[in-house]
Amino acid sequence: MRAVAISKQGSRSEQNEDACIVLANKGVFAVADGVGGGPSGGVASRNVVDTLREQLVKSDTSDEKIRDAFELANQKVRKVASDTGQKGMASTLVLAWVIDDVLRCYHVGDSRIYRIRNGEATALTKDHAKLVRRVNGSVKSVVTQAMGAKPKVAPEVAEFDWEEGDIVLLMSDGISDPVADEEMAVLMSQERGSMADRVQSLINRSEQLGGTDDKTVVAIFS
Repeated sequence: MRAVAISKQGSRSEQNEDACIVLANKGVFAVADGVGGGPSGGVASRNVVDTLREQLVKSDTSDEKIRDAFELANQKVRKVASDTGQKGMASTLVLAWVIDDVLRCYHVGDSRIYRIRNGEATALTKDHAKLVRRVNGSVKSVVTQAMGAKPKVAPEVAEFDWEEGDIVLLMSDGISDPVADEEMAVLMSQERGSMADRVQSLINRSEQLGGTDDKTVVAIFS
């Protein structure tokens, strides 16, 4: 299993509040995005991925260990928030575990996992978010579940098949918000250029469409 990961700070961000990990030898890949509007989102996302790494590199991967790692990461964010007086610190998290011909997806929040197969993009996660209309009439997406937001966290889990030629994308909403699924499929299905070039094209397209948020993509392929 191979992977390419690219993360870029958004033009409106003081720092990149996304974080990711690639544990290819474990078949584990993850993206975390500090929840916008909350305190120290970057601290939250980095604590999430650091905890995952600590828990998952030292033993064989299993569903139980991944769920335990989610819970420990949730506790870590809450402890850091308490110790630093930054109540409300939180992060999204999507994690993909590939084992043989099975892809298992875990997620909390509105970061996403997509599968590119035969030139089509399919979302494998469903956002934990809702649209809220502001007083001025604008509409904002608000995350309804996040790492660190509550004392307990239970990731939503779904299982899919893995076929030769599949590309699986984990991404923050800096990519998925501005770039339509159909365009994502076209960019990732290009035959010319490396996988890194394709991932970079997603980031470039997000910026061309006016995306100002942090942008992170992990592409998994065989």
